[in-house]
Amino acid sequence: MLFEESGIIMGEKYVNPPVVEVVCEFKVSEKKAWDLAVPGLLYNKIKDLFPKRQQSNVPVLEIRKVPDGIEHRTGVEQFTEFSSDSHNIRIRISQTSLAILEQGKYSGWENIKSCINRVLEEFLKIEDINIDFFERIGLRYINIINIPKMSEYDLKEYFTFRPLWDNNKLPSSIKGFIVGSVFNYENNRDSCKIELTTIPGQKENHISFKFDLDYYTGSPNSVEVTNAKEWVECAHKNIEEAFEACITDELRNLWR
Repeated sequence: MLFEESGIIMGEKYVNPPVVEVVCEFKVSEKKAWDLAVPGLLYNKIKDLFPKRQQSNVPVLEIRKVPDGIEHRTGVEQFTEFSSDSHNIRIRISQTSLAILEQGKYSGWENIKSCINRVLEEFLKIEDINIDFFERIGLRYINIINIPKMSEYDLKEYFTFRPLWDNNKLPSSIKGFIVGSVFNYENNRDSCKIELTTIPGQKENHISFKFDLDYYTGSPNSVEVTNAKEWVECAHKNIEEAFEACITDELRNLWR
């Protein structure tokens, strides 16, 4: 059942989960861009869940590998967005991408997965969609973590993924940091970028962190459209395991 609220996040049930945004995106190359009529055709299939419709322009930064190195391109992409007043999940579609997003209170993976599967199934039924592979698929979880403020805090009490240094020449007190790594998954088919950074306090008398897990296909056209739902489920499982591996019970207790 779609949009039945659940507190389950990352394999465990938390009363106050830290998730603030989830994005699942399917992209194709410009050569495979679909017709301008496709957003309207998709809307007709899912308007029972997403009755509101609007156009929006979103700044985009595209980074891609080219023979001479890395190419950066900036621009503005036009999207059609479908939403509802009854829940926080939205659909955003352009000529080369389809994204399912939830911002705000986390409704649980089962709800989001059901929505992804429904939207993807209806999208692939459209006659004008003639693709065998997605150039890129991504699943991203953004968390805001608030820890009660103390005069000094020890990161290892809350995080196993944290900045480390091997000498005593630096001050022990940290004002702020950003730490990140990219890990390979599924025999190097996929990658997961994990970043932890301090941010301005989001809650009085608390220290705040942004914890971002961005899982994506590591090379173009590595997943057939017929296997996209299975890829998404696998991506969530790996994000779930990575999330739990990066935190301690002391932090989990703040959400239970």
